[in-house]
Amino acid sequence: MTNVMQREWTARGTGSGGRKWMMVLGLVVVMLTGCAQPVGVRRTSDEAWFQRMQRNALNSNSPSHTTGQYLRQRDLDGTQVWHPEDVLEELVTEFYVSPSRNCAAVLAELCYLRAKKEDIWKPEEAAKLYTTSMLFACAYLFDEELGAAPSAYDPRFRLACDLYNRSLAKLVLRVTESGGRWGDEIRLESLIGPVQLAYGVRELHWAPGEYHEAHTVYEYEVEGLSNQFRTAGLGVPGILLRKPPPEGEGTVYDRFLPNQMDQTYPVTVVLQTEGSIRSRLAEGETHRTMVNLYDPMKTNVIEIGGRQVELETDITTPLAYWLDKAPKLRGIEGFLDVEAWDRQRGLYMFEPYQPEKIPVVFVHGLVSRPMTWLLMVNDLLGDRELRERYQIWWFLYPTGNPVIYSARTLRNSLLEVQHTFDPDGNDPAFQQMVLVGHSMGGLLSRTMVQSSGDRLWSAITDVPVDDLDISDREKQFLREIFFYEPLPFVKRVVFIATPHRGSTLADLWIARQAASKVKLPIELVDAAEEVKAALLKADPSLEGKLRKRVSTSIEGLSPESREGRIMAEIPIAPWVTYHSIIANSKAADTPGGTDTVVPYESSHLNGAASERIVKGTHTCTGHPLVILEVKRILMEHLGDGAGVE
Repeated sequence: MTNVMQREWTARGTGSGGRKWMMVLGLVVVMLTGCAQPVGVRRTSDEAWFQRMQRNALNSNSPSHTTGQYLRQRDLDGTQVWHPEDVLEELVTEFYVSPSRNCAAVLAELCYLRAKKEDIWKPEEAAKLYTTSMLFACAYLFDEELGAAPSAYDPRFRLACDLYNRSLAKLVLRVTESGGRWGDEIRLESLIGPVQLAYGVRELHWAPGEYHEAHTVYEYEVEGLSNQFRTAGLGVPGILLRKPPPEGEGTVYDRFLPNQMDQTYPVTVVLQTEGSIRSRLAEGETHRTMVNLYDPMKTNVIEIGGRQVELETDITTPLAYWLDKAPKLRGIEGFLDVEAWDRQRGLYMFEPYQPEKIPVVFVHGLVSRPMTWLLMVNDLLGDRELRERYQIWWFLYPTGNPVIYSARTLRNSLLEVQHTFDPDGNDPAFQQMVLVGHSMGGLLSRTMVQSSGDRLWSAITDVPVDDLDISDREKQFLREIFFYEPLPFVKRVVFIATPHRGSTLADLWIARQAASKVKLPIELVDAAEEVKAALLKADPSLEGKLRKRVSTSIEGLSPESREGRIMAEIPIAPWVTYHSIIANSKAADTPGGTDTVVPYESSHLNGAASERIVKGTHTCTGHPLVILEVKRILMEHLGDGAGVE
């Protein structure tokens, strides 16, 4: 400015006219600069950065950063706010004219975003949008005609997987709620044409039509389990329900599956499109997709377009769902009222028998139930290698019965399974069975790998069983209880807090009072009375030496128990590897002490392949270090020659 202009500006700026002049000049400056925003940087935090960059249609009502940028580059960001349907129409046209992977990613997210808003009031429109989102997400991930494959490091890659999974989950729910059944032919509508579904892979033991109900794991939040095992990948983890057939009408597998409630099975659903979306759009073809149903207990990786693809799986939610619907058994009932559990006792499987998997049989303890293994089973099934190589079974029995009587029930159950699935001993996996017993369940498990000879019977009498004046049925009953041989297919046993030499708590007054309240099964009581009468007839000198009544499990756990001392002295079969897991209420890795119920001297076993002492109490089956030790032992079992193919 010249000096004259400066003086004039200064003079005008001192009055009201000067202020108007400044406003006019400011307006001219703004117009000349094109309303430019100041450019620079400002400090931010990690939390704020990730919140901004990870926002998307799945966790907010706004599109992701990359989709927003794509819209701004086409001057569509404002239109997206007020007329999202116009944006979708314009982008579909763009994709039709010039298909690209980036456009497919944007369409997948915007379709999902709009579907969420239409879900309540316009479900038909929402279903169409979810279907379209799934198709474009699949195109972004796998369509080879859209250029180079996307990078797994690109945030859009994981977002596309989640959009695919969640859109497919919405469609699964819609089909289920509308009365559709697995196995039915299904036709869906989308913004880019009809979609015809056909069934491909069916990794299910039962035909699809046998499952009467289906859920996705996204519908539920797990309670009561601290660890939840899920794998990120492609597909919808689901829960399939099957009603057990009426008694006597099922298959051989149904004999060992829960029959008091719906059977629950995990599944991962994948819809795989045929060909390129670009070609289908150009020719106006129906989008043909294959519905593949995978069993996450044995399959975790599939192949799509020559690429290895991880499945999204969830093991914990189906397990929690099953337990939530299961009959609420009470351990005290199974102890005091034996016959209340009589119809339910036996061996059960989580899934139909699979020859290629090694059985792991869990045996609970006194006043307990199979639910005591819940935390451990969840962690074992959460390990991919373990669930692919092992199958989980559990033994349910009323715990008030005498130990040797319950052991007979376990032995007969295992022999029945062998006779059913491996009668000739040709299944390598079955021949590598592992038993895991807690407390009294460890005592039952130990008899599976011992040879009793005549030790138990001769402790009562010298009269041979065949010389007794009783029925052949009762003689067989006695042989099954007192005379047994090790089961050759059991190769490893894990003892957890097992009272091999009893517990002095069994001798306390309160324990004896509890034992007096136990109602033993009529079969056992009547058989005992008949045998007692026959023994006295054969050998009158036994008068006064035989027990007045049948002993319960409490008496059998006493250190003074005659049967208990004998069984503790019988060696374990030489081909069996066994391990001890012991709890010490005071300190870990410290021999001695007690778990508050069983002293170390009773739990310890000479010759054990390993002994792990954890700091804890008798109810330690859910202890993290106990679970880790069982996992280690099962992995060792695979490495020691049990890794059968």
